[in-house]
Formats: sequence, structure tokens, C-alpha cells
Amino acid sequence: MFAAAASLSGALDMASHLKDPRDPNVRAMFEQIFGPDLDIAGTEHDLLWLLDQTGHADGPKPKLYQCCGTSDFLYQDNLNFTEACRKTDYDLTVVYDEGEHEWGYWDRHIRRVLEWLPLESA
Repeated sequence: MFAAAASLSGALDMASHLKDPRDPNVRAMFEQIFGPDLDIAGTEHDLLWLLDQTGHADGPKPKLYQCCGTSDFLYQDNLNFTEACRKTDYDLTVVYDEGEHEWGYWDRHIRRVLEWLPLESA
């Protein structure tokens, strides 16, 4: 098991997004994932809540890598996560640069993530 996790343009504040999904297709998708009650704030499904709960706990924590394009519709979510994470004991590497929520951005950054991961060569 890796002691590291990476997020490329992640939806890191789902609790905010789930408050009022107006598009019925989006609502149906979220209900398949979370069930009919989409108020996940303060639950195990809320990443910011989990971060707060575990951020100062004793014991090992995974290293985190986060990157997001500044033109990505999830950019503000990522900024919020970074701010919350900086208040914890997590080791966070952050990269914000030009890019959108699309494969070209992620393809460029996956190489950096692979270099960052604590992989041992065989």
C-alpha cells in the first residue's frame, strides 16, 4: 500500500457541490454514489471534514499531491482544499498552473505525479 495519494483537478469539496444539484442527471448520478440524502457535510463522505478530523491525529499520514489548472472549473475547490490542508499535519505538494479540466492537462501532470510517488524500483 502506498503512503501517498494524488489528486489531478479533483472534486475535493463535494459537500458544497451536492447542496443543490439542479441538473436532474447530475442529481441522479450523485444519488447513485451517495444515496438519496445528498447532505454529506460533516460525514465520512466530506473530504474537508475528514481532513479536519484526521489532520492532527497521531500516527502516519499519507503524503498528498494536488494539481489543478487555473482555468479548471474546480480550481476554487482545490484552493479551498489547499488552505484547509495547510492547517493540518499533512505533507502536501501543490501545483497550480495554466490549464483546464481536460486530458491534455492531466497527461502533462501524470508524469510529475509518477516522479513524486515513492515507488521502489524492482
